[in-house]
Amino acid sequence: MLRSKLGAKKKDLPQRTFHLHKPQQCKVETARLQHCFEINQKCNQNLGEMEKELKKISTVGSTGDLGDRLSDAEREKVDIESSLMEKNAVLQEMTEEWDQCEKKLKEARTWISKAQDSLDSLQNKKRPIRDQLNLRDKMLSDITIQRKRAVMALEKLKVHFREEITTEQDIQKLGKEIARDLDLLSENIKEQCKTLEACLTQLDQYQQEIGLLRQQILSCEGELRTVSSPAYTAKDRDKALAEQSACRERIKGLQSKITAFSQRMNLINQRGTPDTEEMTS
Repeated sequence: MLRSKLGAKKKDLPQRTFHLHKPQQCKVETARLQHCFEINQKCNQNLGEMEKELKKISTVGSTGDLGDRLSDAEREKVDIESSLMEKNAVLQEMTEEWDQCEKKLKEARTWISKAQDSLDSLQNKKRPIRDQLNLRDKMLSDITIQRKRAVMALEKLKVHFREEITTEQDIQKLGKEIARDLDLLSENIKEQCKTLEACLTQLDQYQQEIGLLRQQILSCEGELRTVSSPAYTAKDRDKALAEQSACRERIKGLQSKITAFSQRMNLINQRGTPDTEEMTS
């Protein structure tokens, strides 16, 4: 009778392959195992009482095969207890790993959202082009770190999934979604980096053009001083005045070009995109 009860309880135990989708379900299974532990403790008490009864019977008569049957029941009880302890250890470890994995994946998702908000913020767009580029370079490094953290957390959890669970879990689906989001963010940032690098190249070119124009202004100013000198003016006043006027016009034109280049540079910094048609001096 006792063996049949043990057999029935054994059938009620959680199976080796679990059907779990959330860490909360692991906790439910753990509670079921705890209930089974309590049942096993009652069986221990019953076996102890039966052993006492057998000893009493043996003092007055034969116990027949009751001793063997009691030994079989005790062995089955030990097997059940061992199985319960193994399953309980597996579930506890799985629950801890699952909680940690879920936490890291949620942190990665929050980081992705904040990173995107930072890129789209007005404050970021007001920063100098080089600072914006440095921010994106750092984000690309951070994406690599976030991806490695997520992969490592999932790999540790997959050890339990391979051994205990046969179906794809919600957290594995979340891991795939985060991997896709990180890939999309990475591609987006790389495209932005290309645009910002093109801006820097164009800004450098325009700065060089401004440098050349300033050199030309210095040359014109030197020429203006020469044709404005009393000795030069005394030779041919009308010619000197005409040359002075021409020098001033050239200086004015060069200064206008510098202003135009400076305005274009400001626009590039404001837009964060290069000119489709480059200016030339």
